Amino acid sequence: MATTNNNTLTLQAAFLSADMHPGEKYTIFHLGHEHGFPMAQKITFVEMELTKYAQYSDAVKLVFRPFKKRNLYTLYFYNESFIICRGWHDLNEKNTHDLVKSDAAVTVTKSKYSCFDARYIEDAEKYLPDVVSVYKCFKKGVNGRLYA
Repeated sequence: MATTNNNTLTLQAAFLSADMHPGEKYTIFHLGHEHGFPMAQKITFVEMELTKYAQYSDAVKLVFRPFKKRNLYTLYFYNESFIICRGWHDLNEKNTHDLVKSDAAVTVTKSKYSCFDARYIEDAEKYLPDVVSVYKCFKKGVNGRLYA
């Protein structure tokens, strides 16, 4: 497993260290680009291109087929933390959600994570099997919190 920090390797190097092969299944855990929501994308890898995106010179264009889809999708990764696992995985709800209410009819849970929460990447790294690459690009906010 390659664990990288923004001080050691580039985002592109982190993707290359995952050694992804076309046709194989992977899960990518990251935070959505614009809104920072925790995401887990189950994909069948097609190809990857090291590229530039907007003002980011360290970017990766990923082409893949999402879980239960027929068409190919393209996603650009730039300036964000992520974890790549071999195979399709989900995080256990017990580890990622807090119980709000539970009775005989319904159970209500709430995510532990807010937007751009670095704890999501840390927890995913701790609880996931078959991790092949981790890239952490954390930033410290004025409030002292870490953001991914």
